[in-house]
Amino acid sequence: MASIQAVCQIVNTKGLHVRAATLLAQLAGTFDGTITIEHGGEQANAKSVMNLLLLTAPMGASVRIVVQGDNAEEALDAVQALISSGFGE
Repeated sequence: MASIQAVCQIVNTKGLHVRAATLLAQLAGTFDGTITIEHGGEQANAKSVMNLLLLTAPMGASVRIVVQGDNAEEALDAVQALISSGFGE
């Protein structure tokens, strides 16, 4: 199964904190495929709030989003939109 990926910048002032990680995990959980977020040489399952928090991605950090699955393009677009929106903050 092929994967697609994109790089996105964390734009909200608090970075990937608890609320943002929760929103991202909830969104990722709506898709069947695998969604991985990479930052600073670390990888996190986007469906796990705890994994996302361990990335410690602050404002301005670039994260790579890697998606595999049947609806990969839709999932990638949704995750990029959430991150680019500053998680609604």
